[in-house]
Amino acid sequence: MVTVGPAQWAQAAAGTAVIVASIIAGSSLPRFPAAWLHAVVLTAIMWLLLGPGLAAPLLILPALCYASAVLTLWYVGSLKTSERARHLEAALKVSDERLRFAQELHDTLGQNLAALSIKAELARALVRRGDPRLDEELEEIQRLTKVSMTDMRAVVDGYRRASLDTELAGARQLLEAADIRVALTGEIADVPPQHRERAGWFVREAATNVLKHARATYVDIEVQPNAISLRNDGAHGEAGEEAGLTALRRRGTDIHTHHANETFTVEMRFPD
Repeated sequence: MVTVGPAQWAQAAAGTAVIVASIIAGSSLPRFPAAWLHAVVLTAIMWLLLGPGLAAPLLILPALCYASAVLTLWYVGSLKTSERARHLEAALKVSDERLRFAQELHDTLGQNLAALSIKAELARALVRRGDPRLDEELEEIQRLTKVSMTDMRAVVDGYRRASLDTELAGARQLLEAADIRVALTGEIADVPPQHRERAGWFVREAATNVLKHARATYVDIEVQPNAISLRNDGAHGEAGEEAGLTALRRRGTDIHTHHANETFTVEMRFPD
């Protein structure tokens, strides 16, 4: 615009406006395919206003903006896809564990409950007939009931018993499968033996909460003789009370949380 004469200011200003409009139209093509018509029309107007000498070199600008917009949208889409995949994988891990427990409980109790149902029907029939075998069938029902209760306790205790070393290894595997970097400092041997099972429960709940409620890229686990803590990033917004940690608090576990910016720390302290 500086190189043109005063009589050509209007033409130069109009040409500049057309250039800007064509760039915007080129940038809009990836999101709005119909914008190609606007881009063609504006390019033709730019050619007429500025002439072939100036218009030809400037035609590269809409093309560059189009390519830049395509690459930007592809990159943003890749990030969104990766984020969705990470959350889906975390949800699948939790779902798999629930299904495993449900299947184990079904396999353990299914046969006994079916036998109890048959025995109960037989006992009703014996009652109607006044059959002396009724007492034997009632004893068998009582025995099956006790066996079922014992088996159920074994399954639940096996699920509810948490070993600290096993839970730490499981938490690392689960988090790393979701593309979360895990750093572990300290030794399990430093934790007093009487607190290791509850500490294992704490690690399980805290790791699950990271997967469910944070968009974390790292988790730092620190094991000390008097405490164990997990710190992660990606904690957007205010952190609420989680059911698992609340249940541990109700059982007397000393748990503290700290939320600063996007970093969230949860710590379990061992009583002296």
